[in-house]
Amino acid sequence: MRGRGQTMAATAIFESLIDGFDAADWPIRVDTLPKSSEGFVYVFIVFCNGRQLPIYVGQTKRLAARMGDYEYAQFAACTDFRVGEAVRYFHNERDCGIQVRYRSSTHGLQDEYRIIRELQLLGFHLLNDLRAYDYHQTNADAERKIIRRFCNVIMPEAEVA
Repeated sequence: MRGRGQTMAATAIFESLIDGFDAADWPIRVDTLPKSSEGFVYVFIVFCNGRQLPIYVGQTKRLAARMGDYEYAQFAACTDFRVGEAVRYFHNERDCGIQVRYRSSTHGLQDEYRIIRELQLLGFHLLNDLRAYDYHQTNADAERKIIRRFCNVIMPEAEVA
């Protein structure tokens, strides 16, 4: 299940990166996630018509609450809004499955960096790469359009229709 422009080898490397990660399907029931204060690293993955595409990598010490942040997608919190809006768009309008793969991590920032760097080198485009906005200088509708454009670049509608 390759993303746009990815080879079978790149897909295999991606799958090896998330080997051993637990999985939660979106929408996530946060009461099923670990509530410990240990660190976690996680990857949002879109599944559409047999394709698998990582869209965001993060790390946190509050996994259940962090997933709630993405669900609420408050505009003043740039990352929450971008990830939440992309997930809504793929799930609600493109009819794609969304999964969050996660595992505990004692070195969250390093693990996040390593996974992001590896995915970039494999040719994946992530929301992590999309420049942050200043919510005082723009509005939610304008940013929503940018996020949807980004989603359509990484997975064009024609490829999943």
